[in-house]
Amino acid sequence: MKSANPIQVALVSAGSSESSSTTALVRQIGAAVREMLENEGALVEVHLVNLREVGRDLGIGLATGMISDDLRADLQIVEEADAVVAGTPVYKAGMSGLFKSFWDLAADDAVLATPVVLAATAGTPRHGLVPDAEMRSLFAYLRALTVPTSVFVATEDSAYPSAVKKRVERAATELATLAALNVKRALRNQEKSEYRRTFPDHQVTTESVDAGIDFDSDLMRLAAGGA
Repeated sequence: MKSANPIQVALVSAGSSESSSTTALVRQIGAAVREMLENEGALVEVHLVNLREVGRDLGIGLATGMISDDLRADLQIVEEADAVVAGTPVYKAGMSGLFKSFWDLAADDAVLATPVVLAATAGTPRHGLVPDAEMRSLFAYLRALTVPTSVFVATEDSAYPSAVKKRVERAATELATLAALNVKRALRNQEKSEYRRTFPDHQVTTESVDAGIDFDSDLMRLAAGGA
C-alpha cells in the first residue's frame, strides 16, 4: 500500500482528566491502527481531539451557535479524517455531556461515510451496552460507518490487559482495513450515491455575526431596548 497522501486518523476523547482512562483507551486503539497501516506501507497521521480543552467553547456553542477558532479546528480535524476513534466516559448509563455536545455541534455530514470505532470507559461493567445501545444510534444518524467491534473498558478490566488488548486489536483491524480501502472517499464520490452532502452547515462564528448583522439599525436598537 503506497499513497502520497497520509491516512488521517482522528481520536476524539471526552476524558475529563489528565490521566483519563478514556483518552488512554482511544490512544491505544489509535496506536494499533497506526501500526497496522504502517505495516502495510501507508503513511499515517494521528490527531487527538481532547474535548476537555474546549469544554467552555462547547457550552458557548450550544447556547449561542457561535463556534470558537479552537473548536472549529477540532471539528475540521474530524471532518477531514479518513477514520475516527470516538471515546467517552459513561456517566449514569449514558455518554458524557461533553461528548454529546461535540457531536451536536458537528455538521450533520461531518463523519458521513467515515469509518468509526466506538469506545467507552466506566467504573462498572453495568454500562457495557452503552457503545452499542446508545453511541451506535448517534453515529447511525450521522451516517458514519461504525465498525462491528466496539471497545468498552470498566475499571476492573485493568486486571485483564490481554483481554482488553485483544478487543482493541480486533476493532483496530476493522478500522484500519476500511481506512486503507479509502471507503469514505469512494462512497462520497459516487455520482448517484445517497452518500452526498445534503445538510447545510449552520455553525456561526463571531466574524460571520459581525459581517452579517447591522447592529446600528433601528430594528437592532429596538431589540436592545433603545429608542
